[in-house]
Amino acid sequence: MPVLLNPRHERFAIEVAKGFSSTEAYKTAGYEAEGSSAWAAASRLLRDVKVKQRIAELQRRVATKAEITLETLIEHANDVRSKATEAGQFAAAVSAIKEMGVLTGLRVEKSERTNKSDARTLTERELDAAIADALAREEAKAGIPPVTH
Repeated sequence: MPVLLNPRHERFAIEVAKGFSSTEAYKTAGYEAEGSSAWAAASRLLRDVKVKQRIAELQRRVATKAEITLETLIEHANDVRSKATEAGQFAAAVSAIKEMGVLTGLRVEKSERTNKSDARTLTERELDAAIADALAREEAKAGIPPVTH
């Protein structure tokens, strides 16, 4: 789905996809409302079919990028392992194997508690942060100025 024609609707969709509440997104998009009227108006906007589809697309895009990145890193680590083994550099091969374990979540390093690379294992807060970061990069590519909250 392309960018929404209404810039306020687009900004609202971006902010919701980043993980902000619909009321916060509504105000950030430039609408002026307070309290329950802001909540009601934001709820109506959330039910708009095009806005709902745009939010889903933005979230799907981020999830897809996270998955592709993880797959690419695992493939690269496997290539490094193969080449290191062929060259007789077994320490490098072991390091690549360990990295694949970390990336897949089968091995957790002491300094971390979960595999942050796999969207399926992220907490809601971590996933929201990943979505916000990815959307900020998408906005920058599209020339959309950042909004501060």
